[in-house]
Amino acid sequence: MDTTCLEYRLTEEERRHFEKEGYFVAQDVLPRDLIAKLTAIVDRLEAEHRPKMGLEPHKALNLLDFIGRDAACLELLDWPRTFAKVWDILGWHIQLY
Repeated sequence: MDTTCLEYRLTEEERRHFEKEGYFVAQDVLPRDLIAKLTAIVDRLEAEHRPKMGLEPHKALNLLDFIGRDAACLELLDWPRTFAKVWDILGWHIQLY
């Protein structure tokens, strides 16, 4: 485990917001170049799978196991700026389904 993630643990303000609202927004956690790369991947996967599933442009697309469909997505699993926050909310026994 990359221990730099411990620098980004859930703050008390984030915890309070999560407990009250059920969510919080983590700002500026991904670099712009990674966002662009991931956006291109998602666009490609959507263009590939939407026709196969017979889905119209504005219908919801649920692509299971998308994280394993491109190596770049795997980086998100333990991204240092978010991993400890997820861990603080869900506990140490985190699983990807």
